[in-house]
Amino acid sequence: MSFLPQAPRGAGKKLLAATGGALCLTCHEKVKAASNSKIKHVPFQDGSCTACHDPHGSNYPGVLKDRADRVCYSCHSESEASFLKANTHKPVLDGACNACHKPHGGTRRSFSGRPARNSAVRATGS
Repeated sequence: MSFLPQAPRGAGKKLLAATGGALCLTCHEKVKAASNSKIKHVPFQDGSCTACHDPHGSNYPGVLKDRADRVCYSCHSESEASFLKANTHKPVLDGACNACHKPHGGTRRSFSGRPARNSAVRATGS
């Protein structure tokens, strides 16, 4: 028995039906609908699904690479310091950014699912 790597069948040919986000969107119709969002999350817009997701599997919902907040904070580090306070919103404590934010896009810059209730939040775009 040999344990040396061997060339896969069809070596030199494409092994994927599509590449990048196009491959993901062949099955994920609900996510594909976010392509029509007024404002799109840059990795989603660029077809860089693997910036946040592991397509082969994960221990986290949505096949995220890590807990949702850790994935978000890996690019949005300024948000971590502003959100984690002595009195912290429960979804933030639970790492559930998507409880309030639509991760692929939306109609607001913050990708929030609904308008802010007070002017302080509205003014910061959070």
